[in-house]
Amino acid sequence: KNVGHFEECFKAEQLLLRDNYRSTTSIVNCAQSLIEKNTGRVSKTMNPRKGQGESVKWHEVDNAKEEGIFVAKEIKSLIQQRLVPGGYTEVAVMYRTNQQSRIMEEQFVKNGVPYYLVGATKFYERKEILDILAYLRSLYNPNDTASLLRIINVPTRGIGARTLERAGELANALNLCLWDAVRVIGVLSIPPPEPPEGSPTPSTKGK
Repeated sequence: KNVGHFEECFKAEQLLLRDNYRSTTSIVNCAQSLIEKNTGRVSKTMNPRKGQGESVKWHEVDNAKEEGIFVAKEIKSLIQQRLVPGGYTEVAVMYRTNQQSRIMEEQFVKNGVPYYLVGATKFYERKEILDILAYLRSLYNPNDTASLLRIINVPTRGIGARTLERAGELANALNLCLWDAVRVIGVLSIPPPEPPEGSPTPSTKGK
């Protein structure tokens, strides 16, 4: 729509780039058959330049989780059958938005499929996810000093390096965990949660 209005408003000349050097004829024709259903687009027929290639396979699933399971198992099957000479590095999964990566990543991990993301960070390595996990670990185990240090100032609470240093010194002097030490000096005004029954009991000395 915007392209059409631009041409009308500015009397622009339309130049169509029709040659496709990236994908095979099978892939281009499949994409073309879908795109041409959009009646509002500028009509354009592509000319693939990379040969016919293998036929495109279509698989229907009911939800995103099933999609992730299918993709992971299909990749693993291709590798086990030695149908991909270069191994996992020759397989690519493309998706439209970054939020779709989480389910794919979960299934890759469950099925032992090695992977890396191009132009993005793995879901469980994103800062906000690591922060949430640190909060959960701190709630489950108040003695988890590493998790507490990660989120003690997230969001910003005005807790500086000197305050944390004092808390660490106090924890060592009184044989406390860091959570108890920061409560003593008034950094945190909330009581630590009780560890769930049966949870591990690590050393209470701050590190």
